[in-house]
Amino acid sequence: MLNDKEWKLFDRMLRNAVVYLMTDGWPSKNIDERIADQLYSMWLKETHYEWESSGYRDRDPMWNALGTTLTQRYGAKGAKARMIVLSLRLECRSRREGQARSGKPNA
Repeated sequence: MLNDKEWKLFDRMLRNAVVYLMTDGWPSKNIDERIADQLYSMWLKETHYEWESSGYRDRDPMWNALGTTLTQRYGAKGAKARMIVLSLRLECRSRREGQARSGKPNA
């Protein structure tokens, strides 16, 4: 659970990311979402056995792949804004689909 200071930081980062992306209308949004979706699908496949045995999936490989891919395409600043928005989207999606949950492995 985030404390008040962490929530304020998260809120500021999210707002800044959205403002950055909306400044030019985020013309690459559909492409960026497809990239994120492809990496998400790969992550599900690669962590299938981990999930079955422990009910846990390590998110770091997905975030690292997404960050690396976006940095190569947009540079550090453009990648950071996209990473914030897309990471939140993927985290919500994975929980909604029952593909991830918070906490540590059971095993």
